[in-house]
Formats: sequence, structure tokens, C-alpha cells
Amino acid sequence: MFLRRLAVALRRQDWPTVIVEFLLVVIGVLLALQLDNWNEHRKDRALFQDYLVQLQADLGEDVEQAERRIETATALDELAAYLVSVIEGQAAQPIDNNRLVRAVLTAGYANLDLVNRQTYDELISTGNLRLFPDTMLKREVVTYYFRQELGTQWNTLIQSVQIDYRRATRNLLSAEQFRWARTSLWNASTDAPPMDMQRFMQQVSGDEDLLGVINAMAEIQQRIRDDSRNTAKHAHQLLERLDQFKRDPGSG
Repeated sequence: MFLRRLAVALRRQDWPTVIVEFLLVVIGVLLALQLDNWNEHRKDRALFQDYLVQLQADLGEDVEQAERRIETATALDELAAYLVSVIEGQAAQPIDNNRLVRAVLTAGYANLDLVNRQTYDELISTGNLRLFPDTMLKREVVTYYFRQELGTQWNTLIQSVQIDYRRATRNLLSAEQFRWARTSLWNASTDAPPMDMQRFMQQVSGDEDLLGVINAMAEIQQRIRDDSRNTAKHAHQLLERLDQFKRDPGSG
């Protein structure tokens, strides 16, 4: 219909009609493009809001995990200290068999400081970091995960110390004691198979390598506590920043 009117106007050299029809086409195209852009922006805003919710959930989980790591590191330190007191002959008598068996297994454990990167990695892989309308907020999110990535660089050292500990304690527990400790780390409905204390003391007395590894693990547990406290602090700060941005997008 439009093309017919335009053709008729051209044949008649009706230039005002030609101009009007042309302007109508241009305006229609511009309106269609504007509508399409508006629709894309609306989708991007909705997707960005979804990412904000997911990031807040990940950060909340990071805080909870950090707090649990601090508790676990402290509990493992206490077991390791008990193991050292037994080795050095300073533990109260009678020896707590359950505690000792657990200590031998867990004094070389380390719950590494890790964060939930699922949403952030998706933002990176999809290029959707572009959705952040606030440059400063985007920088704070990137900095949080970059800081955590830097902290993982010492994990290889931790794993090396753990291997040394397992090597040093390889024959201290029987297979039955090992299985009991694995299934009864914090609570037990049964008692551990009894430790042959005479044999145990013969194995560990004067073992400076074992004591050295336990001391190294104590330093690692302290590092884990420090890193976990920092993770919780930074996660809290970023959570507050995201929440502030949701309430007032212009606050950045």
C-alpha cells in the first residue's frame, strides 16, 4: 500500500507527498529501533538484578563458610595441641583415647579459604560484567574475587605440609582406628579402638620431624583463621555495597 502511494506520487511528481511518505518511513524505522533498544535495556536490567541477587547469595555463603573455617581451624589446633602434649608427656592422665585417635588423623587437616565463584565466573565467561551500570561497583566486585584468587597461591604449600604430616603419621593408627576417626571426627556413638600407648610412644618419642610438621600446621591454621576473617569482612562490605546499590542505584 505504501509503495503504491509512493510510486503514484513519484509519477505525478507530487514532491510534498513523497517527502511526507519518506518521513513516515524514517520515523517508523526509528521508532522500531528505539523500541527494540528499550526492550534490550529492559532485559539487561532484569538480568543484572538477577545477578545481584545471585552475588548476594554467594557472598552470604562465603561469610558462613569463613566463620565455619575459623571454628574448624580452632578445633583442629586444639586436637593438634593435645597430640603434642601426649608426645611430650604433658597430657593429663589417663589419656583420652578418642581424642588422641582423632588428633592423629586430623592434626594435618586444613580447611582452605575458598569462595563461591559460580556467579562471578558466569559474569566473566558470558561477558555480562558489562551489565554493571556503576563502574566503581564493578571494580569492587572484581577486586573481591581477585583478592581471593591471590590468597589461593599458597595452597600448594599447605598441601605439601599435609603430605609431610601424612607421611610422618602413616603407621600411628591401625586400620580400625583410622576408619573410626574418619567417621567420628566430631561426635561418636562408639569409642575408638584402644591405642597401644607403649608402642605409640616408642614411635613418636624424639620425632622432631613430626613435631615440626605439627608446628607448621599450627601456623597454617592461624593463616586460615586470618584469611577467613578477612574474607568475611570483605564479603560483608561487598554485601552492604550491593544492597545499597539495589536501594539507590544512583548512590555509586
